[in-house]
Amino acid sequence: MTWTGQEHVSAVSRASRDASLADAAERVRIQASLAERLLNGLLIAHGGANIGLFTFVGNLAGKPETALRLNTGPIWLSFSLFVLGLALSLAAYLFAFLSQDHYYRQAMAEAERFERAILTGEAQSAGESEVAHNAAGLSYYRGGIGIAVMSIILFTAGGGCALLGLLPGR
Repeated sequence: MTWTGQEHVSAVSRASRDASLADAAERVRIQASLAERLLNGLLIAHGGANIGLFTFVGNLAGKPETALRLNTGPIWLSFSLFVLGLALSLAAYLFAFLSQDHYYRQAMAEAERFERAILTGEAQSAGESEVAHNAAGLSYYRGGIGIAVMSIILFTAGGGCALLGLLPGR
């Protein structure tokens, strides 16, 4: 059996449409996984650091016989850095969600393009919507990574400030 040009385009378009729909479904799964892992990891790190520092300082404050003296400036800075890192963690989660949302929309636009190719029997070029969603997804993806890195830096700086605030003074 030989295929005409139109039958070939139609068969290739059907296969490509089905692959795009599978990609869209996978993007939804990735979106949920990214959200859960990123949110849990960064929130636990920053929230746990704040709770741990509050607990440690509270226990020291309740014991007047403690020889350790706190330098409150770095301690308060540490709390502030951990809270800011917590806020950036939430922003990174949001950026991950938005990037996957745009990739999903791009995959759906791609599937619609292949559906049109099936109906018309002619290959279709990527539309503006596909290109725009892909670019937006990449932008949110990069932004989310940058924000997550800043959150990690704030966590490290917050830990350093906490240590400075707890070290014995000269």
